[in-house]
Amino acid sequence: MIFKKMADREYRETRGINASLIKEIYSDHELFLYNKKKGIKKGSKSMRIGSIVHCLILEPQEYADRYMVAGSSATTNIYKEAVKENPEKIIITKPEQELALEIVEYNPEVSSIFSATQNEMAVVGKLKFSDKMFDVKGKLDGFITHDNFYSILDLKTTADLEWFAKDAIKFGYHIQAGFYKWLTDEAFPDKKFYNYKIVVIETKPPYKSKLYECTPAFVGRGQAIAFDVFYKYFVNGEVDNYTRPYMDINPLKIDDSDDTLGSILRREKLISTNF
Repeated sequence: MIFKKMADREYRETRGINASLIKEIYSDHELFLYNKKKGIKKGSKSMRIGSIVHCLILEPQEYADRYMVAGSSATTNIYKEAVKENPEKIIITKPEQELALEIVEYNPEVSSIFSATQNEMAVVGKLKFSDKMFDVKGKLDGFITHDNFYSILDLKTTADLEWFAKDAIKFGYHIQAGFYKWLTDEAFPDKKFYNYKIVVIETKPPYKSKLYECTPAFVGRGQAIAFDVFYKYFVNGEVDNYTRPYMDINPLKIDDSDDTLGSILRREKLISTNF
């Protein structure tokens, strides 16, 4: 397994099963097959804002090369022409850039945290599972090593912090956490997993932010789902009839008062650089 800094384009062009693919198969298998057949790629305005914020915080030096601003909306001729004439760029609107810049401006502490981590580190290579080899890949927003342990830091945006614990399950962040732990364990067999934290920023004024530490149950449950998808879908070839594991038929209740499976995420104080 290779662990290195990798340019965004190189990473996207690298073959491999990633967390997004596992989440798509798990969350709605029939929709996944339909989108795959039609060549439909998922995307939304909120995802675009999140991607811009990611770049501004994690790789600010790459922003000018990766993005191009054109027009006040995606329906303008200026925007459409920019898309046609600049296939190597991600075209965004002026309001999208202004919103992303304001979000980052109001959260200097978040940029400070990620300035102390190894950012956008790719884990790519061969993974052996059930006597078969698979190409896999993942990209960690933030990575920290200390003594014989390692920590993973993730950056997310959300419409409302109060609903983030539920959104974490809805959008499969537990699956991403479990899969990234799996890959990183393979890349660093001599180090032990310490924790997985998520820095979350609201995309509405005043752009509040919080640091969540994921419980072992949150990460473990996500890794169990990744195992399940690998075994049923990739190993056994249950392409047309993949069924979710029984443990997920009923949604989990959110309870921040304890560390049980239902707690999902343990809330911490506002952004802290203490690890």
